[in-house]
Amino acid sequence: MISKRRRFSIFAIAIAVAISLSYMRPQAVADDKLALDHLSRDYVAAIDLVREKYVEEVDYETLTTTAIQGMLRTLDPHSNYYDRK
Repeated sequence: MISKRRRFSIFAIAIAVAISLSYMRPQAVADDKLALDHLSRDYVAAIDLVREKYVEEVDYETLTTTAIQGMLRTLDPHSNYYDRK
């Protein structure tokens, strides 16, 4: 049987860990959101630049599908992206 003092110590440690994790989580979420915002901004800027400067007119769906396929090929040459069509 666990003594009262030991149970209290385990409980106090568990509370301390929970509190420290709750403080760390918002910062990690904020960092992920900031990185995603930068990535989204860069992607949209690149798409706009291609649409503006490319010789022929290109639509967003084609550019996005091609960009996803390129990203997957970079990660793994055997990965494929299939759209709804």
